[in-house]
Amino acid sequence: MALGALTALSAPASAGLVVENTSFADTNGAGNAQSAMSFTTDSADYRLDRVVAVLGELNIGADLTVTGRIFSDAGGVPGSVVANGTLSQVTLSGFAQTPRDFLPQSGVLSLLADTTYWLVLESLGGINGLLWQRAVSADERSPAPYAWTIGDDHAFFSSPDGWASAASIYTLEVYATADGAGIPSPATIPLLLLGLGVLGQAYRRRSAT
Repeated sequence: MALGALTALSAPASAGLVVENTSFADTNGAGNAQSAMSFTTDSADYRLDRVVAVLGELNIGADLTVTGRIFSDAGGVPGSVVANGTLSQVTLSGFAQTPRDFLPQSGVLSLLADTTYWLVLESLGGINGLLWQRAVSADERSPAPYAWTIGDDHAFFSSPDGWASAASIYTLEVYATADGAGIPSPATIPLLLLGLGVLGQAYRRRSAT
């Protein structure tokens, strides 16, 4: 086994697209001062790398600042912010909808296996100007080997009544890295040991000459 192959066994995997429904996007958008869309992980634990939402703003006469957060699920509506769940802010200016990245801001944002989470987008100041791209169907795409889903649950915040169902399914893309990526699995340990043995023999031969 060559050194390059040995290194490849333990090289960390890069963040990958795990699920999206932007392939099924509508040309229109919708939204409220606080809007949310759910997604569900597959049978592995992950670290969230970023979430992408296609956003614009309604004509409110000023730029609009939007904060992203990841919430737990509470029976089909957002529950509470998860640990390290606060994401970055974006500033929207104009009606045109463009992809915007929301990244974790403090520490590792862990996502547990087979668990539903919510991306919650909130306009600072409670201004009702957020325009979030809609999907034309409840379909999603989760490229192999992933098996994530995007829920049919979509919600908005209507104070003082709390979260309520919205008529729109919003689009999003989720990028994440599986926990343990870069750590050899049990199946690769014999190959790893074999590679170390080959390297040891090569070193001994070189030292003997």
